[in-house]
Amino acid sequence: MANLVIRPASGAGNKVVVQDQAGAAVLTTADSGATIASGVTGGAGLSGMTSLGTVTAGNLSNTAIVYPAGHVIQVKNTQNYATQVFDTDIDTIITVVMTDVLASSICICFYQFNSFAAAESCGHEGYIYRESTNLGDGLGASGAVSFSVYHVGATSMYQHIAGSVKDPSPGTGTVNYYLKGSAYGSGESKVANHDGLSSLTVMEIAQ
Repeated sequence: MANLVIRPASGAGNKVVVQDQAGAAVLTTADSGATIASGVTGGAGLSGMTSLGTVTAGNLSNTAIVYPAGHVIQVKNTQNYATQVFDTDIDTIITVVMTDVLASSICICFYQFNSFAAAESCGHEGYIYRESTNLGDGLGASGAVSFSVYHVGATSMYQHIAGSVKDPSPGTGTVNYYLKGSAYGSGESKVANHDGLSSLTVMEIAQ
């Protein structure tokens, strides 16, 4: 049996128009190609999707999207230049709020700040927390400290500190991360003194 071919009469601009019951165009041919109406759904050629045309707006971060492993889903950062003086209490330096975290993701926290020790035999301890959980726990860090600096000299010292901590189980939804610090020893300990930048960046990564 020969193919059944439907095409418009010869001549530029002539079309084949397939209409629905209401007389609205469903499929309209052109001199090259065709236009499918936006209300058409289903069918193998459309992969079950509504014909969208050119997407110019909207949110493509639906929680049902499956991202390939290693895909960076979101990045949040908080930074400041504020000077903060520490005693032996654990105090928050910076907070980053992650939203819509997926169950299959991990998060990696990147931190940096300048530490100032005013005298010898004093230092600074730092921590990365997810909510009330210290991420140094279970990572082999001594005393659950994510990083530390200790000054043994007779004069004051500035020390730049930077690093990263992976959170393998961040949970879902809204998740708060904190860069925290405390001092130890008899001298004064500060963060971001002398025009230093404190920064915490958190990346959500698909697994």
